[in-house]
Amino acid sequence: MATLLSIGLALLAIHWVRLSDWGRQTVEVDRLPAGKYQYSLDINRATWVEWAQFEGIGETLAKRIVADREARGPFSDIDDVQRVRGIGPVKFSEMRPFLTIEPAAATASRAEKRGSIP
Repeated sequence: MATLLSIGLALLAIHWVRLSDWGRQTVEVDRLPAGKYQYSLDINRATWVEWAQFEGIGETLAKRIVADREARGPFSDIDDVQRVRGIGPVKFSEMRPFLTIEPAAATASRAEKRGSIP
């Protein structure tokens, strides 16, 4: 009986030491700062999936942007994105640094290759 009691107390002591983290050192973990957007988006070529990557633009607004571009023609300037209902000045100012527009000459030459300009 004394042997079982001794073994039980020894196991209890070992368990207590493991729970108390006695003898262990803390490890400091260095974390990188949260990443920002690291891409640019061509407003006349982007799909709704690419638009939806922006914070605050969900699937519905992204599809509305693409539908507006298809219905009213390509955006002639980056500021034209604000013509889409749901994009206000605050949201646009957050996105603007990441938006680009392909020069008109390149767009026209691409359209000629596709046969849409006579």
